[in-house]
Amino acid sequence: RHRRGWLPLGIGSVFGYVVLLAVAAVLVWLMPRFSARATEAVASAPWRVLGLGLLLVVTVPLVVILLVLTLLGIPLALAVLAFYPLLMMVGFAIGAVFVGERLSRSLRAGAPLTPASRFGYTALGLLLLMLLGWLPVVGWLLLTAVTLAGLGAIVLALVRGRSVPAPA
Repeated sequence: RHRRGWLPLGIGSVFGYVVLLAVAAVLVWLMPRFSARATEAVASAPWRVLGLGLLLVVTVPLVVILLVLTLLGIPLALAVLAFYPLLMMVGFAIGAVFVGERLSRSLRAGAPLTPASRFGYTALGLLLLMLLGWLPVVGWLLLTAVTLAGLGAIVLALVRGRSVPAPA
């Protein structure tokens, strides 16, 4: 009988952490206003972002099916399917940025957040989420909620970004 050890799981977890940390780095360093709007959306309307995230997770596959049925929409359906996993990773990364910001508020003594410290707290938040994700049932529920909240926050951040007037 072949026995699987912990090593493959550990390597996969480290790789997953690094990939998600890279996505979070893009959000924190290259898209600071967008990520700030998204985390503010989670803080100000947690149930709304969860609902929007769930709506997104359910409707995207339905839209893909409808596009495939039209036959002409197959290329668009394939493009949507190709970006769907990336959207999920970005949603989870937004959730990790939010958790990192909450950790920063509880751990620092009122010092302002620099981009470097924001990224450091995001890395810590992501690590905490991934460790909690190993818990049976509760971990899966937590990771799902974080991803859904992040997805909903993306929607709200995009909507709020368009409704903000351009600076004069």
